[in-house]
Amino acid sequence: MQKNSADLAREGGEPLALAPMRWGRETEWRISDGFSEWRFWIAPIGQGHVSRGELTEDPLFHIIYRAFNHSWAKEDRLASDLIAMYDALTGSRLGDKLPRPTRDRQRLLRGFDAELSRVLYSAIEAGILKYERYEVPWPFPEKEEKPPSKRDLGPQQKEEKFSIRVLNEDGHPMGGAIVRVIGEGISQVERTADSGGWVEITVSAMPLSCVVQWRAPSEKDFQYERALSLFLGDDPDSDHRRLGHLGYDAESPGERVGQYKRDFGHERKAKLSDIRGELAGWHDGGDKPKAKKR
Repeated sequence: MQKNSADLAREGGEPLALAPMRWGRETEWRISDGFSEWRFWIAPIGQGHVSRGELTEDPLFHIIYRAFNHSWAKEDRLASDLIAMYDALTGSRLGDKLPRPTRDRQRLLRGFDAELSRVLYSAIEAGILKYERYEVPWPFPEKEEKPPSKRDLGPQQKEEKFSIRVLNEDGHPMGGAIVRVIGEGISQVERTADSGGWVEITVSAMPLSCVVQWRAPSEKDFQYERALSLFLGDDPDSDHRRLGHLGYDAESPGERVGQYKRDFGHERKAKLSDIRGELAGWHDGGDKPKAKKR
């Protein structure tokens, strides 16, 4: 039986109402997931439905992750497009209250990423929200090609590898965990972590970032999720990327450092440079530091 807006439900059976479209509201968006351009649009009437597990391509997961974390918006343009999509589907006016989502002084976006995900995926499953990979309109510009006899074939492309270690809630390696890695050229690869919590991923070209989900073998659903930057660099922000990977993802850089110092017993006046070596050692493969006695 075909679903309509009244049939949609949130997890746990709570009704999720999708409001009728309002004239003058945007109903089409062109959005990047960091790898490709996608066109999203709202169909006035749901045409068939599909479960999330049946989606052959799922750019929305990565798009939401790029735009929001659990407490705030990361960038204005992408977050504004997703809020406009949410408003068009639900009839809310959140976008009117947040012309610049990164300046959310009333904390309206706390927990919004989960609510947004529920609404958008419900609309996709009901056939109300549609999307497709954006293609350059035909005719395509012709490319100049050398004659076959003179074409430079270049070196053969080599595969690249990178390793990820997953930790449990206590910050220790989670051996035997089921790990899913999503990113450009790594579409939903799943591996089993070794006894040290490590998995190795092979790609044809190293992506800039990826999303990692992991769970204990006894669990059916993924328990943990984290966005990773695969090129840490050696700039001042590299320490904050490491902190984020380890779960210290407070809104401001100072708060992240403060969280880490409290967990490991560092003095309040300690600077980031004072904990850099300890932080990098743990993040890059070492054991979890022991809390200092004060």
